[in-house]
Amino acid sequence: PLRRMTRNPISLQIAYRLNSSGKVETTKKHFESQTMSQIPHGNPHCPPQNNQNQIPSNPKYLKQIHDFCTTTEKPNPANWSYIIRNQLSQGSPAQALLLYTRIRRQGIYILGVLPLILKACASLSCLNRGKALHAESIKSGMNSDVLVGTSLVDMYAKCGQVFESRKVFDYMPERNVVTWNAMIGGYLRSGDKTSALFLFEKMSMRTSVTWVEMIDWFARSGDTVSARRFFDQVPQELKNVVVWTVMADGYSSNGQMEAAREVFEAMPQRNFFVWSSMIS
Repeated sequence: PLRRMTRNPISLQIAYRLNSSGKVETTKKHFESQTMSQIPHGNPHCPPQNNQNQIPSNPKYLKQIHDFCTTTEKPNPANWSYIIRNQLSQGSPAQALLLYTRIRRQGIYILGVLPLILKACASLSCLNRGKALHAESIKSGMNSDVLVGTSLVDMYAKCGQVFESRKVFDYMPERNVVTWNAMIGGYLRSGDKTSALFLFEKMSMRTSVTWVEMIDWFARSGDTVSARRFFDQVPQELKNVVVWTVMADGYSSNGQMEAAREVFEAMPQRNFFVWSSMIS
C-alpha cells in the first residue's frame, strides 16, 4: 500500500535519490549503473570464462549458461530463474548478478527472482546494488511481500547496516520466523546482544535455527555458560544434530574439553563436523 511505502524512511531516502531527475527510467538505470560498477571486468553478459572456480563442472549446466548468454531471444523466465538459483547453490553469487544484469538490460523484470538476487547481494556484501533492488521493490510494490522483506532485512544486516535492516523489519506488514531469525542474526553479528535478546524473547515461535544462532554467538564470545543455558532450553523436538554440534564445538573452541566430551557422548547421533571438532 502506498501509505505504508511513503512512511518508510528507507523508501523515502531511496525514492528521492532515484527520482530527483524526474525520469521514469531512473530506477532501472541506477540499478544497472550500480551493477556494472561492481561486476568483474570482461563480458558483462556471461560468467567470466577465465575463472574456473566460479564455473560449474556439469556439462549440461554449462550448455544452459551458453545458450542463455548467446540467444537473441528473450529468455524464458522459468529458465533464467532456474539458472540464477543454480548459480547461487553452486556458490557463485557474482555470476547470478551478471545474469540478472543481462536480463534487466533486455527490459525484463520478474518479481519472483528478487529474493534470490538480494541473497546474492547479501553474500557479496554489495550494499549499493542491494539498495537499488530495494528501490525496484518499492516501485513495483513488492517491498511489502514477506519474502522480499525478509531478504531485504537479511541483505542490510549482512552488509553491516543493522539500523537499516531494523527499519525494514519494523515496517513489514507481515513477518515469519525466518524474518525474525534474520534480524536476530544481524544483531548478533553486529555485537548487539541486548537487541537480539529482546527480539528473541518476543518471538512467538522459534526454530532450531533460532537456537543455533543464540548458542553459537554466546559460545564464540566465550560465554559458554549462557550458551549452555540456551542449549538446555531447546525443546526436545528442535534439538537436532546441528544444535548438539554447535554446543560441543563451542566448548571445544573455548578449551573446555571435558564439557565438550560430555556433550559429545550424550549426542543421539553425530556428524562429520562434531567428530572433526573433537579430534582437532
